[in-house]
Amino acid sequence: MRMIRSFGLILMLTAVFIGFSPLAEAYVGGTWVTYTTPNSGLGSDDVRAICPDGLGNIWFGTANGLSKFDGVSWKTYTTADKLAHNMVNAIAYENGADGDQLWVGTDGGVTAVGVKPGVVAFSVPFTTQNTQYPGMISDKILAAAVDSQHVRWFGTDKGLMSFNGAVWKVYTTADKLAHNQVNAIAYEETKYGPEIWVATDGGISVVNTSIDAVTFAIPYTTTNTKYPGVISDIIQSATMDSIHNMRWFGTDKGVIGFDGKVFMSFTMNDFLPDNDVTSAAVGLNGMVYFGTRHGGVSRFDGVSGASPLDTMWSGIASNTIRAIAVGKFGALWFATDQGVTKWIPEGLGVDGGAEHPVAAAIRSVFPNPFNPSTTIEFSLARNGRAVLTVYNLSGQKVREFLSGAMSAGLHTVKWDGRDRNGAMVSSGAYIIQLRMDNTVVNRKIMLAK
Repeated sequence: MRMIRSFGLILMLTAVFIGFSPLAEAYVGGTWVTYTTPNSGLGSDDVRAICPDGLGNIWFGTANGLSKFDGVSWKTYTTADKLAHNMVNAIAYENGADGDQLWVGTDGGVTAVGVKPGVVAFSVPFTTQNTQYPGMISDKILAAAVDSQHVRWFGTDKGLMSFNGAVWKVYTTADKLAHNQVNAIAYEETKYGPEIWVATDGGISVVNTSIDAVTFAIPYTTTNTKYPGVISDIIQSATMDSIHNMRWFGTDKGVIGFDGKVFMSFTMNDFLPDNDVTSAAVGLNGMVYFGTRHGGVSRFDGVSGASPLDTMWSGIASNTIRAIAVGKFGALWFATDQGVTKWIPEGLGVDGGAEHPVAAAIRSVFPNPFNPSTTIEFSLARNGRAVLTVYNLSGQKVREFLSGAMSAGLHTVKWDGRDRNGAMVSSGAYIIQLRMDNTVVNRKIMLAK
């Protein structure tokens, strides 16, 4: 059974979307910048969480501390700075009465971080041993979220916790929580107040909250006959999608979408490159991005899927995706087991709306389409080794224009439509790829004879 969707409108309530048509080619345009421990101040290449704050910084939870990037410089904070533990699994941003704060979930408790221009202040960690704020059920924090009432929610290996700034409360299966292993939390603002969606190892729980009450709905599970269609009870991520009026849940067997009435499942038979889905985010253009454990990032526009972002074409650091976040100007950030990658989609702008500058950029390809030749104009922000190559859509190298030391500034290269052997190539689409240090840029061009 399948279903046709338009943005925010369900046209037929069935199990999956009709009209899915994956792209025939693997090309993905744009600019990728990958940060690793050798080329940045990232605490570890094993990145577990990403969180933009309100000041233009991007924060990364790693296996060796909390890292901050302001677009120019890096700083990593560890237990020496009062971080509860160096294994950071979750970060939630709050703008409240105390200004900008981060709530950082680690393997050793929760740390609140105050963020002001030029100032970062760490609280005494909240742990099960902190007698000033007793009531925590576990120090292993796996998920974090802040709702509109400024209640902070934390998922642990032993249950769900909330903290209003004064009191900790704990919820477990005794309170109708689907399972005590809480992997992800997302909140949705409704006319009844915040609803907390809790992803667990035993299904999905919905927590209805108000000023003086917290109520749990019957969990959504594979055995809940009132709401059939849940593909797995191992729920690994939860994401609210206001553009399509959907709630998205990543599982070990695919993606679940829920519109409030019907659950819909999506697998590798639809648009996923891997059924083990770890994370998700909604881009500013409405594209939904699903991170997987082995297949990179899948993209879904609400009607059909697009070619995945993977290591073959996209420049992403690894196909093992831990988390996804969207920057202020629409750039995508992907946390992986081999560093973090920023993607500026083609058409967004050279540097993602000036969010952070990039080292290399293809400024123009003109004419495009071309016959018999075209001029490629590119810029380098600094001196260094650059590689400019033409590929066909099968990933085969057609011609390498340059590979070596280049000076900073604007450069041009002319392509006459010939391959490395001097033979004219056939008409059709080709990929211009520019590489410099940790930056990869792809641009599609057309030879029209």
